[in-house]
Amino acid sequence: MFGKDKFQGGGKRVIITEGEIDALSVAQASYKKYGKIYPVVAMSSAVMTKSLLENRDWLRSFKEVVLLLDNDEAGKKAEAEAIKILGIDKVKIGKMSEKDPNEMLVKHGFESLMQVIFDSTAYVPAGIISKDKLWEALQNYNNAVSVPYPSCMAGVNAKLKGMRGGEITLFISGTGSGKSTILREIMLHLLETTNDKFGVVSLEESPAETARKLAGAAINKNPAKEELSLDELKEGFQKTFGSDRIVLLDHQGSINDSSIIDQLEYMVLTGCKYLFIDHITILVSEGVADLTGNEAQDKIMNDLLRLVKRHPEVWIGLVSHLRKAQGGKSFEEGNMPSIADIRGSGSIKQISFDIIAFARNMIASSEREKNTIKMRILKSRFTGLTGDVQGSYYDYTTGRMKQLDDVVEEAFVAVAAKPKLGSSIAVTSF
Repeated sequence: MFGKDKFQGGGKRVIITEGEIDALSVAQASYKKYGKIYPVVAMSSAVMTKSLLENRDWLRSFKEVVLLLDNDEAGKKAEAEAIKILGIDKVKIGKMSEKDPNEMLVKHGFESLMQVIFDSTAYVPAGIISKDKLWEALQNYNNAVSVPYPSCMAGVNAKLKGMRGGEITLFISGTGSGKSTILREIMLHLLETTNDKFGVVSLEESPAETARKLAGAAINKNPAKEELSLDELKEGFQKTFGSDRIVLLDHQGSINDSSIIDQLEYMVLTGCKYLFIDHITILVSEGVADLTGNEAQDKIMNDLLRLVKRHPEVWIGLVSHLRKAQGGKSFEEGNMPSIADIRGSGSIKQISFDIIAFARNMIASSEREKNTIKMRILKSRFTGLTGDVQGSYYDYTTGRMKQLDDVVEEAFVAVAAKPKLGSSIAVTSF
């Protein structure tokens, strides 16, 4: 091993390079820095790791062994072999911006080369996070920005503290209970309060239908209640789509998991920070990679989780349907769903970070009760807070949702303003 005869073992640090010139470059850098040459040795080439085995005891007599091997494929292979021979308890890895120590010395000077040695870090196998990386991850998580839900979901905000990148939030309720309406409220809220883009995958309706409902909501008019003119729709369309911040997927009535993940990734790469998927049941109904049923849902949920791990700035809002209610009231009669009612694979509830349940009695005789949407937090990984929260009220005329407290206050004011002199106040029970 080149250079071994110049040094005694048992010191603080020995540096190993791949080639004699690199060893001389390190020696020159240490001499210029300290007026002394510290232990540095070299293998004759990347394939000569056998020399490390032959000198293993001498090398391990140092407190640490810094590997400064060539920054190429052969060097990485030799590095992996050297770690096995010398042991992870001794080895540290020097990260160079150039191919080898000689290039570092020539292009950046002796100070930069010595800094590489000082900054060398303990080897950490792939998949294992080091202390420094863990602290960095903790800081990023602690500083995560929470974007609040709209005011009509004030109760949800109280427990979930809003939406955060890197998370998947699941929305569940009976058919027609308000999931899609709530997603539209979140979209409009994001348009009004942020400059972010978002992607929409609505598998139960065409892009034109999605655009019509969003445009109507933007001008507080419900297309389901009244026919909107093209001028009115254009006004709402400009408010929602005029800034090119909404990306819609045209699924053309058919979609599969491989294409949907590609499409979602494309949306993210074009700048979308929020993805709305309505809903997972249709997404996997045609089969996923020759899988069906729960296995298909497992795969798509794992794909979505990997997506937010690759892009931790992205939040996904996901809708899932429910199993058929077993006895008692149906979900359409206002029965509040539980986690056990989620249709399909257990991975849906396990992978989701937050789960928000809704309930609405669609057959109630009272308009107030019929349009009141009750809410419950079934899971919150960020805060751990669960349970019933303040709900919302659906205004059929505007197609919008509002805080339930606002509706109570408006009703009271309307009743209190009407009584005549000498008459009693009639309080309507909703």
